[in-house]
Amino acid sequence: MNIKTMSDNVEAEMESLFQEWEAAHKRKGYERFIRDGIVSLEDWYGQPTPKICYLLKEAYSNDAGYDLAKKLKNDNPWQMWKKVAVWTEAIFQAFGDGKEYDQERIQANIRRNTNRIAVINVKKSNGQSESDYKELEDCAIEDRDFLCRELDIVNPDIIVCGYTSHCLRAILGNDWKNNKTAMTLFGEWNGKLVIDYYHPASQYPNSVNYYALMSICRLAIEKYKI
Repeated sequence: MNIKTMSDNVEAEMESLFQEWEAAHKRKGYERFIRDGIVSLEDWYGQPTPKICYLLKEAYSNDAGYDLAKKLKNDNPWQMWKKVAVWTEAIFQAFGDGKEYDQERIQANIRRNTNRIAVINVKKSNGQSESDYKELEDCAIEDRDFLCRELDIVNPDIIVCGYTSHCLRAILGNDWKNNKTAMTLFGEWNGKLVIDYYHPASQYPNSVNYYALMSICRLAIEKYKI
C-alpha cells in the first residue's frame, strides 16, 4: 500500500472516530472538543525515523472546531512545540547516528520534526491551562475505548508520555509492562516503546532533555534489543 492510500485511509478513520467522539461529548454537555492526531500524514508514513506519538494532558482553545494537528502543520511551531521538536530530534538520533546536541542543526530540523510526530491529548473537551491529575485519569477511564481506538489508528513505534503515564495505565490496564530506571520509566506495549517523561512545558534546558532522552532510548534499545 502506498503512502497516499495509507494516508487517505487513516484520515477517513480519524474523521469517523472524532465525529463519534465529539458527538458523545456533546451528549454529556462537554464543550470545545479539540482534535489532535498525526500532524502530517505524508511525513508520518514517509519518514525513515521511528514514528513518535506524544501522549499529553489537554489542549485548550475557545475556537470552535479547533484541530491541534492541523494547527501544528499549518503554522510555525510555537514555544512548547519547539521543545517537542528537540525531544524528537534526540529520539531520532538515539535510533540513528547518535549525533551530539547541536543547536544549529536542531533549529534547522524543527519544522521537519514537527511534521513527523503525532499528538494525542487525554482530555479532548473542556480543556484548561492547568490540568488536575485525578481529573485527567478520570477522563482516561471515561474515554478509554476512544483513546484505545486513536492509539490503534495512529499506530506509533514510540509513545512518549508527558507526565501522563497514569493515564496510559488507565487506558491500557495491565497490558503495559513498565520498568523502572534511576530517574524515569520506560516500558513496552504491543512491541512499542513507551517512555514516561516530563511534560514539554517543563523548564529544563533543551540540552539536558536531549541527552536524557537519548540515554533512556539507549537503555531501552539494549533491554528490548530494538
